[in-house]
Amino acid sequence: MSSAGLYCDGKQLVIDLQSHVFPDRCVKTNQEVPADGKLLVPLVSKRLPLKRSGWHEGLRVASSGNAVTMEPWGQVGSFTVPLLLPLSSQWQRQQKSLLGNWLVYFGLLLGTVSGITFVIFINADWFWVPSIFLVLAMLIGLSGAVMMATKSSSLLAITQIEDGKLWVTGAHPDWLAELPRWQMPLAMLDRHILMANVGKWILWTFAGVCGIGFLFAAWLGISSYVYLQSVKTWPTVEGKIVTSGVTEQTFYAKRRGWKTTYAVEVTYSYAVEDQSFTGKTSFSYGDEKAAGGALYSQYSVDEPITVRYNPANPSQSAVNLFDAETAQVSGAVLCGTMLVAGLILLWFGTREARRLRTLEAERAALSAA
Repeated sequence: MSSAGLYCDGKQLVIDLQSHVFPDRCVKTNQEVPADGKLLVPLVSKRLPLKRSGWHEGLRVASSGNAVTMEPWGQVGSFTVPLLLPLSSQWQRQQKSLLGNWLVYFGLLLGTVSGITFVIFINADWFWVPSIFLVLAMLIGLSGAVMMATKSSSLLAITQIEDGKLWVTGAHPDWLAELPRWQMPLAMLDRHILMANVGKWILWTFAGVCGIGFLFAAWLGISSYVYLQSVKTWPTVEGKIVTSGVTEQTFYAKRRGWKTTYAVEVTYSYAVEDQSFTGKTSFSYGDEKAAGGALYSQYSVDEPITVRYNPANPSQSAVNLFDAETAQVSGAVLCGTMLVAGLILLWFGTREARRLRTLEAERAALSAA
């Protein structure tokens, strides 16, 4: 298979953008195609790092002679690479198909007609008929848009652009097998070794942080559970509310903006074996009206209140067990979250460590040669 500037990197095709020649074999089926059996296909990448891409104004693709365009997004960018690919007649028909476009146009037309009909006849008994067609139009238009968006990505998908080289997936395995193996240049190899080493330690560090978070969450959940089970066995006594009032707390929630919560704070007294004690507690409410209603209906001064006390230390008491129950549940949820996040980060860090060993071995072999 006559080719140049094309390499096999595992299951990926590596293309030297400024110096490559495609063979006269379909990249998807490995079947022979005539010399004129090539199609210009613009491949669009996801957002990739700009710094090491090797892109510059006027960078042209050797097979098509067209320029690579880039849409910047800060330190990353989305690249459009126009490749003149050898494709079989079946794949060429698929790429040239306008079915997705026609579905979008038909969906827009059907949606417009259905929407106008729905507004005009909204009070009619059969108003639900245009609404069904409106939903159908949305589904048809969405299907067409998906077909248009995935047309080129179903052919070849860009995974990486670095130093003017393009990595894509989707080429036929037999087509790839006939290409020379990709050998990473020494400068690129050193860069990847540094990135893998830094990435490994970052991932392992965050995995360690998650491990500490897991231990803290486990301690919080277990201590709350033990305390809650202990408090439930404490004897009760009737106490009396000494003071009560509504307090508010304002905090900023990312999705909801500034939010204010209210709580009824209560000071109570109780007696055990003719000895008086006092305690404090609070009851949280979502809004001021609910908190105020609870204050006057349940927690007014001199109202009775049931108090649990520690028989070994009667000065220790509890009224509201909700906080302990919340801490128990929160500890369990946080514990599970930290465990899963830690294991995922540990797995990615270990994978990066294996990649680092492979790169170091490759560099040692390259240096020895």
